[in-house]
Amino acid sequence: MCTLPQVAVAMNNYPQSYEHLDVLWGRNVDKDVIPKVIETLIRHCDSPETVSNHVRRLAHRQEEEITTTISSSD
Repeated sequence: MCTLPQVAVAMNNYPQSYEHLDVLWGRNVDKDVIPKVIETLIRHCDSPETVSNHVRRLAHRQEEEITTTISSSD
């Protein structure tokens, strides 16, 4: 939390088809929303490398979980 920006950023450039909670639960939130949030955090953070490292760790963890799920279903 200490690396979060001390600014407020309002974004309203999501697809027009998105409704109120679609930015959280939308079908393509991983493509339409999350990259913009990460980009904004990196741009405004005091320590952008911390955000980048955390995102890489999360992506690696998700990849491992998917691999484990596929392996256990065989």
